[in-house]
Amino acid sequence: MKKFFIASAALVCLLLPNITFAQTGNASVGGFVQDASRAFIPGVTVTATNTQTRVAAMVITNEAGAYNIPSLLPGTYRLSAELPGFRPHIINDVQLGANASARINFTLEVGAVTESVEVTAERTALLAESSATIGQVLPEQQVRDLPLVSTNVLDLMKTMPGVRGSGLGTSTTFAGISTNYVNTVRDGISVQEGRYENGVGATTLVNPDMVGEFRVILTPVDAELGRGNGQVQIITRSGTNEFRGSGVLNIR
Repeated sequence: MKKFFIASAALVCLLLPNITFAQTGNASVGGFVQDASRAFIPGVTVTATNTQTRVAAMVITNEAGAYNIPSLLPGTYRLSAELPGFRPHIINDVQLGANASARINFTLEVGAVTESVEVTAERTALLAESSATIGQVLPEQQVRDLPLVSTNVLDLMKTMPGVRGSGLGTSTTFAGISTNYVNTVRDGISVQEGRYENGVGATTLVNPDMVGEFRVILTPVDAELGRGNGQVQIITRSGTNEFRGSGVLNIR
């Protein structure tokens, strides 16, 4: 019996990091690298660099010219593909949201390494293509810019398409679905107040200054994201290489 408990404890310790890791809401990016003749190129170095933290993740394409970079924190990235004998291909302003799985392909042209092909990604198009769910995303800049009388970021839900109602209570609907069936998630963990049917809510107040991304999913909710016919996802901001701060003054 003692050996059984020891084996069970060891199994839990092995599985716990994987479970915790799956709830962080990290993004991934993948695709193919090809030349001008559309032949796939192996051995290409693909790098994803977070423009705010300067943290870089690097992989090499396989024999089929495919690459995949998992476990990226949500944020803005600079993607590059490099191989001697070809011009480096650089894509700037790639916005990766929570749980997003972006697909970005590269086309390398023959030329000197000192020359490069540099383009800028369209953020709205990338956000739409990164997820199979139907909903809307408010990135960090929009969360800060939108006027909000209260200090509760959930009030931004009322500005999203598909959400009908004047409040967060049960009278509000998500694409016709009652908010009683909507789950609120913060950094991959459910924070929905489930004791009473009060609509959309959270166990703690989330100030907009803490939010890096606010997402409303009308339908369908991916199985790995938890329960609910609809979902409100809040991703808190990660640190950067810059010192910054903010303050709130409420006058009543």
